[in-house]
Amino acid sequence: MHSTMEAAQNEQNSEVKPADIQHQALSKNAQKKLLRQQKNEAKKAKMKAQMKEQKQRDAERKRKQWEKKLAALFKKRIEEREWRKIRGKRPEYPETETSQGHRPKHRRRS
Repeated sequence: MHSTMEAAQNEQNSEVKPADIQHQALSKNAQKKLLRQQKNEAKKAKMKAQMKEQKQRDAERKRKQWEKKLAALFKKRIEEREWRKIRGKRPEYPETETSQGHRPKHRRRS
């Protein structure tokens, strides 16, 4: 009976987490260094998540601005078409030199 109690205690002692054993085996300076490293990793992960979230918000804002500009442009185009239908003509554009019949001078072949 005495041996079964000792065996049960040994099993309980052997069930200690490996991280706890490692943590206890480290020197005080090593424990501090490990703690700092873990804090830095957590801080870095938090900053990375914040940057990702900010990037998504910026992308969404830019997308909305772009959609707003496109909607305004299409609305303007539709209004122009309606005005042209009412006036019954196409918009007048200034003539360029090529449309006036001017051609560039060509070199003679020798």
